[in-house]
Amino acid sequence: MRLADKILGGTKILCVDDSLDVVEFLSTFLIKKGAEITTCISGEEAVTILMKERFDILISDLSIPAGLDGYDLVHALRKMEKENPDRKATPSIMISGDALRPSRKRRFADFQVYMPKPFDATRLVYIIERLAEADAEAVKMGSLAGWEAKQATEAALIATEVAAAATAAATDATLAALNATKSAVKATEMASKAEMDAVTASVSAPPHHS
Repeated sequence: MRLADKILGGTKILCVDDSLDVVEFLSTFLIKKGAEITTCISGEEAVTILMKERFDILISDLSIPAGLDGYDLVHALRKMEKENPDRKATPSIMISGDALRPSRKRRFADFQVYMPKPFDATRLVYIIERLAEADAEAVKMGSLAGWEAKQATEAALIATEVAAAATAAATDATLAALNATKSAVKATEMASKAEMDAVTASVSAPPHHS
């Protein structure tokens, strides 16, 4: 069971950012929340780590100045997963001080959540929790929002089925009540008829002489 202050309970996260301040903040904050954190400051280093280890979540800066940027990193990760079918897909979060900049790489991007800097730490924890719950399905659906929409749709379908079953049960109960009422009316009519027959028989009987 996860404790309140260890809400991320052992979730393995790789944090990538060229800013040492951001890396230090993410590491300190998320460790306090119970996560297991590995950090690095370049896309190349991250790729090397990903080739050796598996993580539950990848958090990466989108705009890494030198070498591989966030787009390249996620593309490399998805390539590893595609080449190794036994490797479970890792959901990714892209963070950046800039808006999603125009890039030919963007159309090949396969991260599940984008968060602008400065990001809300509480929301980050929530997103990590949801991605950990969604797991590889979030990658399959393309985004966390897509996975959540699918979950909501499935929940709505289940609720509809439950409501339909309840309606059918209510209909059956109503029919049973109607049948019971008809039976009671018929029994009452039969009892009344029997009583009338008894009265008629009593009136029609010849007088008794002593």
